[in-house]
Amino acid sequence: MERKLSVAERVMWMSHQVGCANCLFTAHVSGNVDESAFRTALDLLARRHPLLGTRVEVRGLTPFFVSEGVPQIPLRVSLRKGDDDWHGEAERELNDPISMSAGPLLRVALLKSGDKADVLLAYHHLIGDGKSGVNLITELLDLAGQITDGNLSPKVTRLAEHPPVEDILPEEARGLGGFLKAVAFIGGQLSNAIIQRPGKLPKDSDAPAQDCRARTLQRRLSVQETKFLKVRCREERTTIHGAVCAAILKAVGGEIRNSHPDAKAITLTCASAVDLRSALSQPIKDEVGNFVSIAVTAHQISPHTEFWKLAIAIRSDLKRAIARKEPVVSLALLNKFLPRRIKPADLIKRIAKFNSRIMATNLGVISIPGRFGPIALDGFNLAISMTAFPENITAIIAIYHSQLEVTFCYSEPTLSRERITRLMEDVIDILERAASLPTTIPSVATDRKTRPKSLPVEVTVKG
Repeated sequence: MERKLSVAERVMWMSHQVGCANCLFTAHVSGNVDESAFRTALDLLARRHPLLGTRVEVRGLTPFFVSEGVPQIPLRVSLRKGDDDWHGEAERELNDPISMSAGPLLRVALLKSGDKADVLLAYHHLIGDGKSGVNLITELLDLAGQITDGNLSPKVTRLAEHPPVEDILPEEARGLGGFLKAVAFIGGQLSNAIIQRPGKLPKDSDAPAQDCRARTLQRRLSVQETKFLKVRCREERTTIHGAVCAAILKAVGGEIRNSHPDAKAITLTCASAVDLRSALSQPIKDEVGNFVSIAVTAHQISPHTEFWKLAIAIRSDLKRAIARKEPVVSLALLNKFLPRRIKPADLIKRIAKFNSRIMATNLGVISIPGRFGPIALDGFNLAISMTAFPENITAIIAIYHSQLEVTFCYSEPTLSRERITRLMEDVIDILERAASLPTTIPSVATDRKTRPKSLPVEVTVKG
């Protein structure tokens, strides 16, 4: 393989030079876990997905994916000492940079003891988004299960190398129509970032990006709570994504008011990740790659903001942004105006100025099978490290085994564990009550002291 990086990939490559940009998918499995089967399965994965056998080589000012001289995907096997042992290993995988120049841009750690194991699949955001991670862990477990079950040579189909995403953007992002959409898009972004002056979550430290560590915090709603929330979302004509984003914005608004009691209405922006696979001119299905863009929406948050009205507004504004092709237009504009000689730190500062400090990526309902031959999947966790943007919070939203899971990914010490824990508790509290109350959910800034006891929540903490 030999091709230049796409514009989104170049941004990730430059982010890597400022902070860490790893994605981590951790699968908790049981059964007959054979490390030699995983070794063979990884080799087959690299044969199937071109990007898994690449490194980045800079030619002049242009970075290229190249496959020459790339070693096999590393597999590190360690003793699993207990059910919580994977937390420390996950933090290590999130924060240890993946070598761009040596490659490959993926590595796997296997923690194994008896019939229990944790599979930690770390890949650079350069080569994969959330859906890529789901596909990779599914294929890895499937291949390892087949091999362990006696099929020593599972058949894999080599996928075609895809071109840079900007080369397969839909026609709407080009020509006169694309130009008019670009003008409208730029106006909206300037309004969101400058005119409306969006609020920011208070920082706990001014530590530079290179001194930050990626951390994660996850909470789940119960099956019944998730069911109730889905019913209410349908009744209110919004989505789970809209509801979770509304809860986050209300919680962040309350946190800002705690630090600034005089603040009344606060403008907050939320960037939602948008999967471009179905919008591209070349079909993309199971290929590994970074096929996402974002749509940013802005909302006024006050102590009197009604939860469901906010959730409806988020859903409708996001739907409108996608209909206006804003996610693909933003990539087309970035491709046209990204300077070739800009320093990575300067680029990150520009992006941080115009991008939202709150990011939400929704993986939807995760339908990974529960068993792969002799290997059973008992659970999973997904996290991302974006320490190049230490003031940002990324919320990963997913439904697995009928439970809503929300994972906050953040950078410490810029944002403290105490602040993020408090924020997550407020988000879960708002969602629990939103699922059952027909009336307005009060602002967390005014009701924290009088909050009723929360319903039971299964808790898993990472990092």
